[in-house]
Amino acid sequence: MPSEEDDMASAVTVWTLNRATDLADPADVKSKLEGNFLHGGFSSVAGDRRDYTDLESVPKLGTEHHQLMYEQDDFNEYFVPVEVKCIGDLYKPSDLPTGSGRDILEGIVQGHRHFPSPGVAPDLTRFWTAGVGPIGHIQMRTRSVVGYYRILDEMAQQTGRPNVLIGYSQGGLVARYLAFLDEYVFQRKTIAGIITVHAPNYGSALANPANSETVIDGLTSVFAEVLSLRGAWYPGVFPRNRPK
Repeated sequence: MPSEEDDMASAVTVWTLNRATDLADPADVKSKLEGNFLHGGFSSVAGDRRDYTDLESVPKLGTEHHQLMYEQDDFNEYFVPVEVKCIGDLYKPSDLPTGSGRDILEGIVQGHRHFPSPGVAPDLTRFWTAGVGPIGHIQMRTRSVVGYYRILDEMAQQTGRPNVLIGYSQGGLVARYLAFLDEYVFQRKTIAGIITVHAPNYGSALANPANSETVIDGLTSVFAEVLSLRGAWYPGVFPRNRPK
């Protein structure tokens, strides 16, 4: 008979990130994880972010508490920089033992303008205390400067269950970044696996400088095609055969 320790080792906590919640019903995910996908003998529970969130400002979270990252009309964490919302107040390399993880975190902090320099007051709090950008609801609604990785790590320590993340679009990239932090920076084995849905895992073709000529040619062709259609739409104004 399996022991209680074995049961904990074969259980995971499932989270969705942003619009993945609209695509993945927790009951359906639970069924697939415990059934065909993992061939039985496995159990899962939905994550619960409520203890890390101001529920008065986010009442909807009470019914969708398994969302780790939110992209909703009432508030939006989508546009907060990925490093900021994943690392939060764990940005101090000095808190890690000497090693590769500390070196990687040092590089992240030094390379990101939002993280504070030694002896400088943190700039991160503005993402929690006030809306950022022209749309005020772009704001973190976790407890002050608590990032997603800290939520996952603390939940794993409390429950003994590692986490599985399901991310849609940018949510998939955030899930991958969290898995990177878990494996290479904090090295805690907090994340058991990730599932990405329609995530740009290979980057954006528009953002690749090597594709600049192809992109320009494509846009030029589209623009020229639109101009040629104007003659068909408005033959009296844009005749196709003007007299020379």
